[in-house]
Amino acid sequence: YVLARDSWFIRKQLRLTNGTGKPLVLREAGVERFRIEGVALLQKPDNPLFLDDQLFWGLEWPIASVVFRDGLVLFGHTPGVSLAPGASWVSKTAGFGVSEAGRIREAFGRYIQEIRVNRVDFSTFYFDWLCHDNSGPLETEILANFAALKKLKELYGLQFDIYNSDAGLVESQGTYFPEYRAIFDRRFPSGLKTIADASAALGMRLGLWIGPDGFGETPETMKARRDQLVAWVRDFNVGLYKLDTVVSPLGHKDGTILEKKYQSLADALAEARRIDPSLVVINHRVNESPYMLTITDCLLWRGEETYVDVHINNTSDSLYNRDCSINRDLAADFFGVPFRQFEDHGICFNSCLEKWDNDLVAQAFGRASVLSPEMYGTFFFLRDTDYPRLARLIQLHKQSAHLLKRAFPLPDGDIAHGDGRSAMIVLRNPGWEPRTKTVVLNGTIGLEAAPGTPLTVRQRHPHEVLLGGDGAGFRLQLRRHYGRHVAKCYRW
Repeated sequence: YVLARDSWFIRKQLRLTNGTGKPLVLREAGVERFRIEGVALLQKPDNPLFLDDQLFWGLEWPIASVVFRDGLVLFGHTPGVSLAPGASWVSKTAGFGVSEAGRIREAFGRYIQEIRVNRVDFSTFYFDWLCHDNSGPLETEILANFAALKKLKELYGLQFDIYNSDAGLVESQGTYFPEYRAIFDRRFPSGLKTIADASAALGMRLGLWIGPDGFGETPETMKARRDQLVAWVRDFNVGLYKLDTVVSPLGHKDGTILEKKYQSLADALAEARRIDPSLVVINHRVNESPYMLTITDCLLWRGEETYVDVHINNTSDSLYNRDCSINRDLAADFFGVPFRQFEDHGICFNSCLEKWDNDLVAQAFGRASVLSPEMYGTFFFLRDTDYPRLARLIQLHKQSAHLLKRAFPLPDGDIAHGDGRSAMIVLRNPGWEPRTKTVVLNGTIGLEAAPGTPLTVRQRHPHEVLLGGDGAGFRLQLRRHYGRHVAKCYRW
């Protein structure tokens, strides 16, 4: 049992040492078996369980088993390991915690923030889906994109942190790397080395779109897959994996084999993070368990991609087709706790491009997830006059990263981010008539400024303007329907 100082939860593991003098096979592990007097088990078995409005209890493993039996709660998993005489084994970790009445889900959300694997703040992320389909890109196509990005970097300072080549580079729909290898070798005669070196020369890491499985059913195939995932990070400048079930789900009818697959994935990613602590791993519908955040860095936000006119579309009158994306919620929470460890699929350059910059502002400065700014599609569809604006918004996001870690939801679906000394506010007007909004410059926007403190107020979008400010507040009129403004407040 581990109880950290000032903590509201306890974590527990079982350690088993084989003292029998002969090999021991451990098929199932019952990590927790308990009854709480006076607490009825009214809900269905789930991981985690919320009990009596003041207690959470779960096993930190996304495929853990939960059973109610004779009034008892049983949490377990199926390791299927063989222990030699004298060898030891450690179970998955159970965690249980408490809160004051009515706040137990929030307590669980804060607990997940403590145990999650991700410690990356932000990554500017571009992926090339819609530059090609599931058949995949050619090496020459990726290098052509790199040549364009090199020019845009020289001209405007446009810089992505991660360039992810999407479906069909190393794996494709229903096909993992060993079976896909012949196609890959024809297209990339030098393997990943050419594009790995080219991306590094531009100050970018490569991302790879892969499936969550590929481990097979034997120790040999599982080791081969683990070694491949680690090698891509170690040898080829890979800084992101997007695990997508379009390749295949991560599943098996045998619970022991399924656990070994999950364990192999977790072990490979842990080893890759030892090589590169900044590695980002996207869970794209692999498993919706909150405990996946102990293995991967982020979840697909609300299970919905911002894939305009394909996955989402306008549901009311609008001048622009991407308003459905711009008007998605800006405040994100996870079990009632402000949350950034998600991926919302970013903004698309292959839809009608009007107001793409509003879309990017809402995504990067509004929701401000760990993967932001995030973009995909054929970026050369942008007008030449758009590239300086794209570069500026990315630069402004990097300069403001210290502000964007803490969110302060505002009325009318708006949002602010602040660190005490400065704050950034995103205001929207999805209606057809002009609206005037009043913002008070105080702790409600993350600004710890005493009344009368001199402040500088700047509008950052759609144009950069010095607004002034008197230390109390300001009013801003948003033009009809498409007004989207970002204001940044500085404390002297």
